[in-house]
Amino acid sequence: MTDVLIIDGIECVIKRNGGTLLGISVERDGSVHVSAPQDASTEAIKRYVSSKRLWIHQKITYKRKTNKEEIHREFVNGQGFLYLGKSYRLKLLKDYNDHLAVNKANAANRSPGLTPRLAAFLKSSWQPC
Repeated sequence: MTDVLIIDGIECVIKRNGGTLLGISVERDGSVHVSAPQDASTEAIKRYVSSKRLWIHQKITYKRKTNKEEIHREFVNGQGFLYLGKSYRLKLLKDYNDHLAVNKANAANRSPGLTPRLAAFLKSSWQPC
């Protein structure tokens, strides 16, 4: 079960779980998530978030500094991208039914070898020219 509360000007997504501890996380997009036990009262959650207000603002400020803008890549031959800690170059193959291929160290992996996770990453990362 999730609720949204505004505590001291901070919009918090409250997720109730079966645990026993309260926890706060600031996501990459700057949203604040609070995990709380099922039996925790709203007042206890508000007090906890209020006590961590300075820490939350520091993390939100850091996220804004480090995530300045979204990177838009073009769907062109040789475009580089990072995937699971490794650098890959995109190679377009015209003779392979307009499928995608990834070239790493001159070894082309044609699209049947692409994992679903990599295919989803490619679809979400590149905009058509």
